[in-house]
Amino acid sequence: MSDAFASAERGSRSRAPSEHNLTYPLIRVTVRPTIGLKQRMGNHMSTTAPDGVASTTRTTFSRSTRIARHIDADAATVWRLLTAAAEWPRWNSTVVSLDGQIALGSKIRLVSTLVPSRTFSLKVKEFEPNARLTFGDAISTRTYSLSGDAGGTRVEVVERIGGPFFPFFARLIPPFDENFEQFTADLKKAAEAAAT
Repeated sequence: MSDAFASAERGSRSRAPSEHNLTYPLIRVTVRPTIGLKQRMGNHMSTTAPDGVASTTRTTFSRSTRIARHIDADAATVWRLLTAAAEWPRWNSTVVSLDGQIALGSKIRLVSTLVPSRTFSLKVKEFEPNARLTFGDAISTRTYSLSGDAGGTRVEVVERIGGPFFPFFARLIPPFDENFEQFTADLKKAAEAAAT
């Protein structure tokens, strides 16, 4: 047995049986069980947020932002606003422009106030009238879900960004929480105005 492996064997005997240390030249690797991961992550685990308040959950390879908001308008009214691309800048203060047709399989071009210098090319991946709309690209997917809620509509927006290279560019992506809160507030205002 080589000195490196002998050292690793001696080190592993002095630790808990579920934790192993392997020593290679210039590299030390510690492997721990994943049981109890939720407790160790603490505030990074998702929680149920109040109406109209966004929450973000992070892992090594992804980030998800979620918000839900009650709107005093029916799903058809909300759906019309979500699917009229040319009208988005009129009621949505988080968008500079949205070009293209929002239909299943179509491509749209979005410029957000978060990064006004960049145009995002997105594909509409799901299109279920009055219920579900999803668009995204290779690394992100945003889904709008509509459901009946106390005489109105509950709108839930979830965006997941991730993939194997996520750790390399994660710091370059701005937080979405405030943007999501403003977007759903704008949607609520426009839908409720249209419903009266």
